[in-house]
Amino acid sequence: FFIEELLRNGTTTAVVYCTVHPESVEAFFAESERRHSRMIAGKVMMDRNAPPGLTDTAERGYRESRALLEKWHRRGRQLYAISPRFAVTSSAAQLEAAGALLREHPDAYLQTHLAENPEEIATVLRLFPHAKSYTDVYDRFGLLGPRSIFGHCLHLADEELQRLADTRSVAAFCPTSNLFIGSGLFDLARLRDPARPVRVSLATDVGGGTSYSMLRTAAEAYKVLQLQGQNLSALDAFYLMTLGNARALGLEAEIGSFQTGSEADVVVLDPAATPAMRHRIEAARDLEEILFVLMKLGDERCVRATYVLGELAYAAP
Repeated sequence: FFIEELLRNGTTTAVVYCTVHPESVEAFFAESERRHSRMIAGKVMMDRNAPPGLTDTAERGYRESRALLEKWHRRGRQLYAISPRFAVTSSAAQLEAAGALLREHPDAYLQTHLAENPEEIATVLRLFPHAKSYTDVYDRFGLLGPRSIFGHCLHLADEELQRLADTRSVAAFCPTSNLFIGSGLFDLARLRDPARPVRVSLATDVGGGTSYSMLRTAAEAYKVLQLQGQNLSALDAFYLMTLGNARALGLEAEIGSFQTGSEADVVVLDPAATPAMRHRIEAARDLEEILFVLMKLGDERCVRATYVLGELAYAAP
């Protein structure tokens, strides 16, 4: 169902948290492999502050993650993300194990959450009293780096942003989740400060968010930035959804563009998919205005077809 929904919404590559159970990772990668999609996923590591049925241990989390990584990472188009859920639910021993995995497999990804809301930050600092900041917790265990993706990044001090920039870590902008949960507003201009630019991706976060559609996600990103006196142009939004996200993942040679040699994951969009869009598109004067209509009013109904490796994977009825 999940992969079907991604394809129906025009998403051909995603960074995914599976559950704490290794079987969930096996099932996800097996289905992705069957469809030839390029996916990045991993078993959640979570050894405290969670229901017993959803926890592992530092040792078991390391052992199961390593076995899954060695089986699935770079098997065809599948890629593995070491996935400690976040510092609230992973002990120091487990974060150390995650860092060990990353050192042993430096071409794997790392995904976790960072600075989503103030109460979370206060909890992390209580759990790790020797850390200078939430970001410093991860830094101490060697989890920052160009293949590390940190969800949310809403409430960070300048020093933390500097460290993310220095390590080329990625901040994932999750607007529908941040608005739905009331976590805060992502300050894109601050993260893109030329003095210390942080790499940014755009994400649905469907666990806490409200849509699988990157078009709807971009519309919510636009609103988040408008509330802060910032503007997200349609061209920038479509860049973030395509080549920008590919670059954030270090996959720009494989996906995100029509460059020769790319893997031909292609989405066909209809900018007149609804009566309101058809009415609005009549006044569009150029490509940027057409893209703005798609961003402002679009959703999964705009996806006419999704191709994976040049083969039709979804066609609208």
